[in-house]
Amino acid sequence: MSKKDLRFKGKMEIGRVIAYLEDLIKSLREGTLYVQQGEEYVALHPVELMKLEVEAGRKDEKERLMFEISWKKEATIPSQSELKITPSEPEKESKNTGDNAYGENDIIQF
Repeated sequence: MSKKDLRFKGKMEIGRVIAYLEDLIKSLREGTLYVQQGEEYVALHPVELMKLEVEAGRKDEKERLMFEISWKKEATIPSQSELKITPSEPEKESKNTGDNAYGENDIIQF
């Protein structure tokens, strides 16, 4: 398998940064990204399951926000139990009903 990378660093106005991010979102939705610099380009084909890393920081007068999105070509979404995040405590069900009820000290794996 061949490896091909393009890297870009530069200062630009926020409007141009937003335009790049909008192009990224559009390309992700369409399922193909072409990243081009001059006559060189890299074609990427995102899959359904992706890894997203976000890093934000501030030190003195410098602030930064970094995103890294990666995926494996043959990635599939693993079958998992449903995860819920709510602001209120879930209602507890009786354990003898056979439902997936849990107590405060139970360990829940996802």
